[in-house]
Amino acid sequence: MGHIIHILCHTLNNDETLHYHTYGNFAARTAQNIIKHSSKYKCQVWCAVNNLDKKTEFKKGSIVYKLYPASTFNKLLESFYGIISCPQLLSDIGRLDPKKTVISFQGERSSLIHTILRTYPNYKYTLQYHGYGQPKWLNWVEDLFLVPIERQTFPFISQFFVHIQGRIRYLKDKIQIPEGKISFQNVGVDFNKFKPLSKIKARKQLRLPQDAFIILYVGRMVKTKGIDKIVKAYQILKERHNHIYLMLIGGQKEDPMYAKAKDVADKVIETINNADLPLYYNASDVYCFYGDEKTIQYAGVGTAPTEALACNMNVVSTNLLHIPQYDTKRIGFVPRNFDDFVSQIEYLITHPHFKFNPRRNVALYTSFENMTKNLINSYEKLLS
Repeated sequence: MGHIIHILCHTLNNDETLHYHTYGNFAARTAQNIIKHSSKYKCQVWCAVNNLDKKTEFKKGSIVYKLYPASTFNKLLESFYGIISCPQLLSDIGRLDPKKTVISFQGERSSLIHTILRTYPNYKYTLQYHGYGQPKWLNWVEDLFLVPIERQTFPFISQFFVHIQGRIRYLKDKIQIPEGKISFQNVGVDFNKFKPLSKIKARKQLRLPQDAFIILYVGRMVKTKGIDKIVKAYQILKERHNHIYLMLIGGQKEDPMYAKAKDVADKVIETINNADLPLYYNASDVYCFYGDEKTIQYAGVGTAPTEALACNMNVVSTNLLHIPQYDTKRIGFVPRNFDDFVSQIEYLITHPHFKFNPRRNVALYTSFENMTKNLINSYEKLLS
């Protein structure tokens, strides 16, 4: 039986959110879906955790979870390139059988990945891109420092799963990865979990106003994801449409836009159980996302917008353009600029019965079921 070790490329914090993120991070979600679709593999999820005193190991279902003490140079820097130290995790990889093991990285940018690849070049590796955002003036950092590192270590990776066209070109042209080792694949969401529900019942259960037009955003409160634009658009539209309601989920107190957003929004929720998220999507009228230039180029569609699409929500997002055939399949609004963003939200406010119904059109590129089948096929080839 093959062993798949799913490693998260960024750190978790040892705080009240640890339990939530341990079982809800991308490495854990991927492992959970592989177990559902195949009995050929044993899965483990390994996470580097800040301020953790000692290694912790436990089993939930058939998946083994391992939390390792770690340190990060700067948590916010991890959205671009995390400088992470996790000695025990590195040591434990050396105890694995390289002939029966595939190490699956979730996320592409951290020193942890490159340290593992340099230390154990004889293992089989896959890497799922998640995307990131960075200011344009940081391009020189990528070219000067990161490209040379990735040229050295990325050839040790057997298969790349990438959902951003610009990053596919980057891997082929700058890192010189053969085209056969790159697959177009989104991270994906569980379409059995994120699905349409009754808006009336969802609002009743969550105690949200039935007569409001609810604008939703889920994620960290940072400008790269457009939280400043969403708040500004809400303030403009609130003057013309008093019944609109802004709900923000997932921000942390240390986020640079947290205080401003909390001051303006009608409801702010820092952390909720991932199992409850479908209720919040279905209770809302529109999901909004407005990436900056780099985020539009390199961050992909994003997990929360994808979950909203799976719930058949109307979505206004700059990053829908990463979904193949987005321009012909009518999956949502893609704003050209801020004024267009405001105009598109207002159109939905004034046309409350208008629906894109995008779920069916995006399933091929965004459902966990399709993505998991592709992963399993790759594991079979690597371990055969």
